[in-house]
Amino acid sequence: EREADFQIISYDMDLKLGRQMRATVTCVPSDGDLDTYAMTLYRLYQVDSITDENGDALEYQQDENTLLIYGQEDGIRSFTLKYHGGPTGASCLYNNWYAIDLPGWFPYYPVPGWHKVYLDGEDWKYADNRLKYPAEFQIQLHTDGTVYSDLERMDDNLFQGTSCGPTLLSGFVGERTLTNGTTNIYPYLNKADIEATKDLEDCVVKVIEQQGNKIRLIMELPIVPMGAPGIYEEDRIIDSSNFRALAAAYERSGQFDWQKVIIPVTEEDRISTVKAVYYNMKETYEGKMLFDCVKDVYLTHMQEFGYTEDDFEEFMIKNLGQEEWDYLNK
Repeated sequence: EREADFQIISYDMDLKLGRQMRATVTCVPSDGDLDTYAMTLYRLYQVDSITDENGDALEYQQDENTLLIYGQEDGIRSFTLKYHGGPTGASCLYNNWYAIDLPGWFPYYPVPGWHKVYLDGEDWKYADNRLKYPAEFQIQLHTDGTVYSDLERMDDNLFQGTSCGPTLLSGFVGERTLTNGTTNIYPYLNKADIEATKDLEDCVVKVIEQQGNKIRLIMELPIVPMGAPGIYEEDRIIDSSNFRALAAAYERSGQFDWQKVIIPVTEEDRISTVKAVYYNMKETYEGKMLFDCVKDVYLTHMQEFGYTEDDFEEFMIKNLGQEEWDYLNK
């Protein structure tokens, strides 16, 4: 494993689906002057070429799930990868003209750093390869069917937004709206199960409403190996868990994320976390992106202690100082 000494600020992805996926992905790194860029890309995606913003070829080495891209002597502003392939049905994930199942934790696009795709000793238990810091994504998919994502739909199979790892689904997948307004993306094969567990669905919806109706998306993945990482964020749940599993997890632990160990935290703990993340993000982002990312982190960590969006400025000045607030707000 190798920690990244850079982040990706934005991804512009063009994905063509046929017997396999053909991808053109342009990445804007936080530092364009590095000698090398170490990245993780699933081993069954074969890289065809990598070029800089001028179309000049960049040297690279691909070995299993690792990718090493060599920079230019005078620096680069972006690099574009072209690759093809993807997981086979044996991996429980897929990308072809019939269907797509690419969770946000799976490295179907280049992720900074070298990371394990599978957990130690678990050949089919996937590791969480989401980004350490959020990036801007624009993803255009070319396929006959409707694609679903946790990014905002801008046009026909065109998605955009800030994420630590977008999820893409298509094929035997449906969409419906729950009674509280939450969007539910679900596998067609589970339709009978939905009818049979309506009472458990009502329990989950009631909990969401009691918690401020913040969860706006529940995306159930069609086929994922047991123990694969889920995505449980303030406004979304993306996992293979159905309403029966969500209700059972909440009954046992008081939360929907069945993998999470509950560790009590204090307000001071959360303040320290926000401060640490701010200083890390400051090294990578600037301007509006830095402001929006820090604000999202603040709201995620501090709302349960009564802090609101209106308190953001006061919180930052009190805990980081006027100078840092002026820098963030410039």
